[in-house]
Amino acid sequence: QQPASQTVAVGGNASFTVSATGTPPLNYQWSVNGTNLPAATNSLLLLTNVQPAAAGSYAVSVANAFGSLLSSNAELTVGAPPAILVQPASQTVAVGGNASFTVTATGTPPLSYQWSVNGTNLPAATNSLLLLTNVQPAAAGSYAVSVANAFGSLLSSNAELTVGAPPAILVQPASQTVAVGGDASFTVSATGTPPLNYQW
Repeated sequence: QQPASQTVAVGGNASFTVSATGTPPLNYQWSVNGTNLPAATNSLLLLTNVQPAAAGSYAVSVANAFGSLLSSNAELTVGAPPAILVQPASQTVAVGGNASFTVTATGTPPLSYQWSVNGTNLPAATNSLLLLTNVQPAAAGSYAVSVANAFGSLLSSNAELTVGAPPAILVQPASQTVAVGGDASFTVSATGTPPLNYQW
């Protein structure tokens, strides 16, 4: 039985085994990418706390007094769980404008993405970029993205979307007549995302 290829996560364990027959004693020597591994002289090769540098082609030479034989290659793939390099950033947009959130992540592909707002997944929001068009006040909230692959998943930090309303005048200033030397006052009542600035 030839050693079998396998995929493990970073920090996991990997084991290769070979089953061979022939006149005993049988001697074993494991190699990776053609280089012999010290003390790897059993039918079982166990690798612990595997790191990315351990990835490669493993094979074993089986020998006795009458000859030697090299096994087929068994590929070790070391998978990295997702890591977020650039978190999505908070932003403020006007009502009717566009907003976009993006995340930059690394890890063994393929990576999958799922965006959420206030903890609720957004349908079809499964790319590294989330684009919101014609934003309305109801879209305001905390946006985050879950990045996943075969080796784990990771939730980004929250990015706040603030939707700003332009000024609207509720009560216009009223015309008035005053006597010479008297006082006049004009007032306006307005709404919109604060702070509001006034210039008469």
